Amino acid sequence: MRELESSRAYKTFKNFESMNKIPRCSNNEKNISDFLVDFAKNLGLEVSQDKVLNVLIKKPGTMGLENQPAVALQAHMDMVCEKEETCDHDFENDPIDMYIDSGYIKARGTTLGADNGLGVSLALDILESDEIKHPPLEVIITSTEETGMDGAIGLSEKALSATRLINLDTEDDGIMIIGCAGGINAFVELPMKYEEVKGLVNKTITISGLAGGHSGLTIGSEHLNAIKLLDNAISKIRNELDIRLQNLSGGTKHNAIPTKATAIVGVNLKDMDSFERKFEEVSNQLVNQYLKREPGIKIELTDAPNYEIYIEPETSKKVLNLISLLPHGVNSMVSLEDELVESSNNLAIAGIVNDVFKVSLSIRSSNIDQRQILIDKVKDVSKLLSAKVSLSDGYPMWQPNYDSKLAQIAKDSYLSLTNEELAVKTIHAGLETGLLSEKYPDMDMISIGPNIFGAHTPLERLSIKSTEFTRDYLIDILSRL
Repeated sequence: MRELESSRAYKTFKNFESMNKIPRCSNNEKNISDFLVDFAKNLGLEVSQDKVLNVLIKKPGTMGLENQPAVALQAHMDMVCEKEETCDHDFENDPIDMYIDSGYIKARGTTLGADNGLGVSLALDILESDEIKHPPLEVIITSTEETGMDGAIGLSEKALSATRLINLDTEDDGIMIIGCAGGINAFVELPMKYEEVKGLVNKTITISGLAGGHSGLTIGSEHLNAIKLLDNAISKIRNELDIRLQNLSGGTKHNAIPTKATAIVGVNLKDMDSFERKFEEVSNQLVNQYLKREPGIKIELTDAPNYEIYIEPETSKKVLNLISLLPHGVNSMVSLEDELVESSNNLAIAGIVNDVFKVSLSIRSSNIDQRQILIDKVKDVSKLLSAKVSLSDGYPMWQPNYDSKLAQIAKDSYLSLTNEELAVKTIHAGLETGLLSEKYPDMDMISIGPNIFGAHTPLERLSIKSTEFTRDYLIDILSRL
């Protein structure tokens, strides 16, 4: 980050670079948690680490603000680990390979981890400064947010004494978030039945190159689901040809729209010419239909290893019907004018594990009734096809407080810095503030952050200029408390 030495946010960027030298995928956070503890100890600050690896750092208020009520700064230490197909990055051992391009910080072939490493880095910058004015600080850095909000769930109700909290996990510097959707994951299981069929030629059908994205923030876009699209393609081919399904899989994260899916099918040698013609017809049709929405779309047919065990026909039909009938995308809208999604479902992961076809779905909603409608849809489809459903514990929605004093301070600060009105919104994504608001019902909360684009994908990039502004903005808010 030498190119940024002259930036007023240099320490923020330097801290981010230090974090990205440490592998920190969700559920692999011991080293980054220990790094944060050592960071605080080296500054002589009070620090604690709990059993789920949350790190709490306390710093006294600066002169003139030392007797003000404490404020909490909150971010999460883990990151979504996704990479391009051709990238050989090892997320367990390799540092993130960052570079600067046209005013943005990016990563070569992988997610950048600005979600939410940059939020953590902003808080660390405030902690190590001797010049920034602030009331007493409680910096709470949580673990495993991306795969289940384990850190926020495991945080003690007695950990924080602050009455105000600024979450640093928003990805647009012109927006302040004051509420978010709740969520729950559904898991569908369909037992497999197999049979032996000899003499078939095996082929792999792969759909890849889709845009994907965050399953809450981008679910209202036109981005396609690779698993759904593959199911569509196979069904079109099966309508005319007798092909056998050997496997089908796709998706990697519950909170990411699937960008790739593959299936292995068996074809009679005598039908191969017809199969290849039909595949070309279907793939051309789908590419032409969706190219404008998905400019990177690829539908490919390649040779597969020789198999003689296939999913029996009736079970194959259930697999394809399950994917086809399970909901994906927007279920209801709060406001068509504001394009605010109220409830949605992401068909996130599908594949065979231990002879069971498993589908993971991420349901989000800011309306408890609409959430139940989606849960019932999943249960009804599963029952129809003799599949079993289980549900996660879920996480609560964050109800907006339209009388928030902290929000008003943030709005006044933004106006003074930009001479523009700050947009105040709720979002269709889960923030840890939902869980924190349950643990601390009287705490006044807002969420802010810099411009981050393409989160949860290898296209993720962080605006340098926006980071500088967000740092100024956060400092100004703290000085007003």
